[in-house]
Amino acid sequence: VGEKVGEEQLGTRESHQNRKSLERIASKNSLQSKMSNHFSQSKLSSGGIHSKKQKKQLEFTREYMIQIWEEMASAYIREGVLTINEIKKSREKMVENLNQSQSDFITFLERPCLKQDKVNEFVLSLNKFSLEFPDLRKDDQTKEELINRLEQLSNTLWTITEQRKDDSILLIREMSQGGWADQLMRQILRNMASLVEIEIKKFEVVYRMVMQNEMPVELDAEILTKKLLNRLVPAYDDQTQTSPVLVQVIQSLSKKLEEILQNNPLVQQIMDDYQGRILRNEKEIFLYKLGVINTWALVILEEISMHSQQVYEQLDDWIVFAVAQENQISQQVISVLREAIQGEQLNIEDYQVQLQPLQLFSMIDTIHFSGKAMPLYLSNVKLPSDEIESRRFQVLHLRQLYKEMRFFSAARGNLNSLDSQTYVNIIMMAIRQGRVPLQFKFRRFEQFALLSSKFFVQTITMLDIQSGAGAEAYNGKLNIASIQKEGQQRTFLDWKKLLTYFALLMSTRPTERDLGQLRVKLSVAAAAPSKFISKKEFVDVPFWFDEVEGKPDSTLEAQWIEQ
Repeated sequence: VGEKVGEEQLGTRESHQNRKSLERIASKNSLQSKMSNHFSQSKLSSGGIHSKKQKKQLEFTREYMIQIWEEMASAYIREGVLTINEIKKSREKMVENLNQSQSDFITFLERPCLKQDKVNEFVLSLNKFSLEFPDLRKDDQTKEELINRLEQLSNTLWTITEQRKDDSILLIREMSQGGWADQLMRQILRNMASLVEIEIKKFEVVYRMVMQNEMPVELDAEILTKKLLNRLVPAYDDQTQTSPVLVQVIQSLSKKLEEILQNNPLVQQIMDDYQGRILRNEKEIFLYKLGVINTWALVILEEISMHSQQVYEQLDDWIVFAVAQENQISQQVISVLREAIQGEQLNIEDYQVQLQPLQLFSMIDTIHFSGKAMPLYLSNVKLPSDEIESRRFQVLHLRQLYKEMRFFSAARGNLNSLDSQTYVNIIMMAIRQGRVPLQFKFRRFEQFALLSSKFFVQTITMLDIQSGAGAEAYNGKLNIASIQKEGQQRTFLDWKKLLTYFALLMSTRPTERDLGQLRVKLSVAAAAPSKFISKKEFVDVPFWFDEVEGKPDSTLEAQWIEQ
């Protein structure tokens, strides 16, 4: 999507068609006569039009309109290409910052501290005491007192380590809230606002050529984006996966565009004519471009957010590792001093109590990001096929769907029924997070609603179970039901059967021969008198999909079933 916002969108077919249409309109006398009538009505309502405005109105000749269109088209391509190149360069900055932030943080973890000074002070004091009172070093009470002071030194070293840990955690918080990722996101929004501004200029030119007048309401994206960013409106929201800044900008532009076309009496008079169709067409193009720019911005912002969070989570683990290493180094020196005290060593050399430096660069595995790699939102683009892998759920994803549906059903007091709207929300979120088979991503929205209708049931609450009511309906007497609650019609579905259907999607499609062989195997396994088969016998019967290459891990399946 991002690669297509540029050169392919800059010179669209609709723009060329509009240009030809506008040239034909400019050459027709009907438009000029109609527009003169419109402005005469405006003159009567406003009390008159100055001669300067009349002179400006007469300047909208065919040559003048061609000139302003060509100037706009040239600026459209030139400014658009420059802006798109700036957006593409932002990924190089992202990769550079991701690698550099890891290196800088390791350097920060290895920063010098006062531990060595504290140890040197203790050793200097101990050596001085041993020189002045060598006989007291053999006394047990003196040794006990020195050990107590050594414990105080150990506590002091640990206090310094904890303070360094807190400083590192604070640095991560500062990096995540106002660091390079946030600054890069804000810059991307400014670039996206520049693209929107280019589309606004194009729409304004078309409006001037059709209406032969300036727009009554000014459309602006860059100024509004700057104001929102200065008010510290978040550039990207991880929870909703949207950009609050872009949402407000698009809402403002859509509202003003509606005011220009729908609430303008001059525009409404020509809406059913040929020039009115041009304005409507240009409006649809403008809104489409807004959607494309918004989508491109979101996928870039999401990649920055995802990778930066991945690095920040890794930095937390590095803090734990660094604290463990620092404590280990400190305890080594404490052990040397304890042995010197207990061994009655009169003079301790400096090299014996030298704290080893942290060598985290050789111990920590950083995450390497490459600018040559394909963007995340393009690298995972795959087309569905008839292969089984395109239709399969992963066992981990099925377990997560099970937990989510069970949570929302239990929260409302239902056992096997789930609100259909909740089901749709869960599935849509799973699609956005890539927790569904590949074929699901290419299905129309109506297909998911149709799928849910196959599992509609009458809702059964805990009160129904306790009272014994509703069991007959749930056993199959009533397949589709809805209840009236809070003035809204709501429908429910059997989410356990739905998950069973999802699990069966993991198997291959059987042939008539496969089904025939399965009937024979089940008949042989069933008890002869009753023709019933036990659960254990049913599980032991081999099915047609047991020998399929690339089948799910049976160990994971077994764990999932047990849980």
